[in-house]
Amino acid sequence: MPRPLLRGLLLCLAANGLQPLALITRRRTGRSGARASVRSSNDARRLASVRSSDEKRPNLARTASAAALVAGTTVGGGFLGLPAVVKPAGFVPTVVTLTASWLFLLAEALVVAEAVGRCRGSASLTTVAETAGASKLAVRGLFFALVTATLASQLSKAGTLLPNLSYRAATLAAAVAACLAALGPSTKRAADLNAVLTAVFAISAIGVGLTATTAIESGALAFDASRLAITNAAAARRSVPTILQLLVFAETVPTVNELLDGDAPRIRAALTFGSLAPLVLEAAWACLGLGVITRGDPFEHLLGSDPTRLCAILLAGSAVATTALGSILALKSDVAPTASRPRRAALYATLPAVAVALTSPEVFFKAMDFAGAYPVAILWGLFPPLACLKLRRTTSGARSAGPDAWLVVLAAVSGLFVASTAARDLRGLFRLLF
Repeated sequence: MPRPLLRGLLLCLAANGLQPLALITRRRTGRSGARASVRSSNDARRLASVRSSDEKRPNLARTASAAALVAGTTVGGGFLGLPAVVKPAGFVPTVVTLTASWLFLLAEALVVAEAVGRCRGSASLTTVAETAGASKLAVRGLFFALVTATLASQLSKAGTLLPNLSYRAATLAAAVAACLAALGPSTKRAADLNAVLTAVFAISAIGVGLTATTAIESGALAFDASRLAITNAAAARRSVPTILQLLVFAETVPTVNELLDGDAPRIRAALTFGSLAPLVLEAAWACLGLGVITRGDPFEHLLGSDPTRLCAILLAGSAVATTALGSILALKSDVAPTASRPRRAALYATLPAVAVALTSPEVFFKAMDFAGAYPVAILWGLFPPLACLKLRRTTSGARSAGPDAWLVVLAAVSGLFVASTAARDLRGLFRLLF
């Protein structure tokens, strides 16, 4: 039972590791495609076939590159905590919750794609908000809350990865290192560093899978397949906010739309297949974590196990670093248009996340849960269908995301989810106070 599941994990990790190669291939080949020579005028049919292939190959390469971008952006440092979050739920409820969340986020991403397409040109979520008559300030506020929660969770995790330092000292050191890397003199250097860290993440992830498989087969790592049979639907429902935060990828839609020239079928394919790889990866990762016999966090157990320690440390460090670096760069790009000194403004913008991260190691899980429950659910769940409905009344274009009734359903589901989560949190706060 464990071996085929772990083989699936390795395949997923290998596919994720190919993401940088896909981007490099796109840069090298560009739009030209392969060339063919014809030695005889009698080969007209063959020439026509080659030309047809030349026209299709760049499109396929660009679609694959866009899909790789979606996959590479989706997988981040938060996935390290997935086994601990879903441990009480069991494997089958976790897979059902992952799949349902993915389908919901895919539907929302297609709505975002239609909304971006209706705005014409190089559009962003802020452009969509302006065109739809929504508050740009509210959208930016939700984006800031999402990035701050994400950065706080990653800095909190970093604080637990340096055992020679106290938690607060390690967290502060990680924050300083991330800011120096992201806010240095060259954004290109930061992007290059992020690419290197992504490659390290892919290689170390494969290493964790290989060493874990070997350790399980030799008995050095205890794995009990019967633990996968646990089913707790209530625990699975409680994990939904964190899973939404782990799987969300709608922020890549404007870039994908630009890469694929607004071609709706290719955008749909890139978003579907690009987000499917992280879904399978998360399911396989959850399987490994749920089957490992430990009373605490399964990933912490892998960090402390001799066969997997080195690869797990590299995996954790690179995953946290790429997400933290990307979050700070996102803050920098958000404040740049309105700040006279973007680097200093971005540095100030990171302070709330650093302050939250310094409070407790539990911030890693709580910040992810908050991000999925509110900023993700509102920004990428409730807002897109409402904005798209408004845009359909003021702009022209194909209704690629589905009929109006479907958009109403998506908005209603998102609204009910946010309301139920807020009611649960308010009840907990009331009990804590009184």
